[in-house]
Amino acid sequence: MLYILPGLVLTACERVTAPKALEIADKMEENLSRHWSPRSIDLVLNEPGALNAWFDSKDRSTIFAAKDGPVDQIGAIVVERVYLPPSGYGASLSRRTLMAMPKGEDYGILAHTETNASDRRGLNGFDNFRITDELNPQASLAVLVARDEDWWTPRSGSVVIEPVESGVKCPLAMDGGNSEKGRVTCDLAIYDVQLDGEFVTRGDAANTLLPESMKRRHYLSVPPQHVNGIRFTIHCPDKDLESLLGTTWYGIECTDPIPFWRNNDLFAGPLGVDVTEFESHSRTPHTYVRTLQRGNDKYPPDYRGLVRYTLSHPDGSIVARDTLSLLAQHLSFAYDQWLTEDCTHDFKYGERRQCLVNLGFYPKGPGRLMVGIVDLVSVVK
Repeated sequence: MLYILPGLVLTACERVTAPKALEIADKMEENLSRHWSPRSIDLVLNEPGALNAWFDSKDRSTIFAAKDGPVDQIGAIVVERVYLPPSGYGASLSRRTLMAMPKGEDYGILAHTETNASDRRGLNGFDNFRITDELNPQASLAVLVARDEDWWTPRSGSVVIEPVESGVKCPLAMDGGNSEKGRVTCDLAIYDVQLDGEFVTRGDAANTLLPESMKRRHYLSVPPQHVNGIRFTIHCPDKDLESLLGTTWYGIECTDPIPFWRNNDLFAGPLGVDVTEFESHSRTPHTYVRTLQRGNDKYPPDYRGLVRYTLSHPDGSIVARDTLSLLAQHLSFAYDQWLTEDCTHDFKYGERRQCLVNLGFYPKGPGRLMVGIVDLVSVVK
């Protein structure tokens, strides 16, 4: 049985729309992740509209959490944001956040995960609230208190927030497809939540004079439990995309195609794409590189810095292929700027790599916003 979330049972006179409730949820998460203070909590609790009454309601979800041993009962809610890309390219992505605090409000737990998130590079401690790797983001987990230096920041751990049941329609009004705001809908859902982590305080983490082995460890464990939540679905617009360039749309840039290509099944099999192996380029964050064969610095005498490349669409169709010089300054093909400046940076002799690049508005592709797969190999000619 799915319970109606407290704070979402709204009267018609309140006229709280799904977009407004989403804005409140975003504000709640950002306030709490930036500074866990009495003022930030008051801003959440006193926010008019939706998503605030769950803090005090007996019907809110209660989870059991072991914090350095003792077990607390904590009020919790999950907020999920599902982004649907413009029609014609990519696939939807989901971002899920757990927000929890005990009745005394002396500390809180924030956990975040999303489509293709991985803990193989460790967990983010909400020190960087915004996603920096749009292809393979990190999950986040933190225990927050009033003094910033006493926050628990993770050294290891895992975050699981997965939907297990939905179908109850959200009682919030929609925005009527307002072209300025976009279309936002919502549903109520239940999520399977499981958290664990080993932490140090921010103060200890920042102390470079204190050996890592001497930094006191803290532990959090939230065993598998069901938590009530709300799922917002954000429909990216299909028209006038050019006017949205650089515009953040409820937490995402709809005109940036990279986040919508996190699934290997979206790419033709012969391309051999494994998105989990791509790493964000250090010079250009929106270029992703995967090394297929490592090169070396021992160049043959007749090597002239040539690279052979093939640029393909995700469906396997070839856009262009050629052999070019890494030292060329003026090249005829429009996309060579990415190949020379980003994909071939520090390219070694004998190396082979793939790049995932944003092609921008490409009118000949199956969608107006596309990514491209570049296969490069150094050659002697």
